[in-house]
Amino acid sequence: MEGFVQSRQMDKAVNAMKKALSLMKSCHWRPPLKMVEAIAAFFKEQGNTDDASRYIKLLQKFNLTSLPLYKSVLRAYIKAGTMLPTNISEMVARDDIIMDEEMDHLIIRASQIDIRGDV
Repeated sequence: MEGFVQSRQMDKAVNAMKKALSLMKSCHWRPPLKMVEAIAAFFKEQGNTDDASRYIKLLQKFNLTSLPLYKSVLRAYIKAGTMLPTNISEMVARDDIIMDEEMDHLIIRASQIDIRGDV
């Protein structure tokens, strides 16, 4: 997975992460936070909100969420001009993530996207 991220073969990195997460139920290994966040950044760069949402929900199951991860997901929604499907603030609170000022601004900005995708 790390080699795929370093060589920017992100589709392969995403597939490797999916396989790793599917095997995590029976072991104590956890992917490095750097890899988790690199994949979230890939979804952000692509403006891929569907995969970003699925990814964060999967990571929640393993307590692998972080403030930078949530910021990447919000930036994906902003880039795509897509409304947030759920209350992100509740998700962040449920994961015991301490928000900062930048996160507050991202939530406000993402919440201002209307149905047409305009901010």
